[in-house]
Amino acid sequence: MEGTIRVNFGSPEDAAYVGTGWYLPENIGGVMGRWAGDIQTATLRFDLSPQTYCISFCAWAYPPGQAVSLEINEEEIGVLPMLETWTVYTATIPSTAIRTGEPTQIRFNHAVLLSPYERTQEESLDQRTLGAAYDWVMIESCTE
Repeated sequence: MEGTIRVNFGSPEDAAYVGTGWYLPENIGGVMGRWAGDIQTATLRFDLSPQTYCISFCAWAYPPGQAVSLEINEEEIGVLPMLETWTVYTATIPSTAIRTGEPTQIRFNHAVLLSPYERTQEESLDQRTLGAAYDWVMIESCTE
């Protein structure tokens, strides 16, 4: 990969990257994005060549106290505490996590899932279990 890959959730192009654990695109508080939920882990896939990358993403935690662990091809690269507001998070993907000739799978493992129905003591009718809302993810070359 040369340059930068940016996936804007809710755009027609996001389907090329989105794997399991994502709900359909929707307007989330004025931002087109996707909720991660239903299962603890939401996945993305990219074609990356072995080198060091910087990953950043803009997300909003749904349950209070949320944390997301990032795995690249089953290698955990960090656990990030999340906030209940749109926040940009960053991490480094080491070159050792990238496999030559295979798609790179990025797993967002959410510590907690909670439905609006449960959180609002049944005031909301939304029974989807949610981990976090995502606006975009960006992967770019960086140095270790």
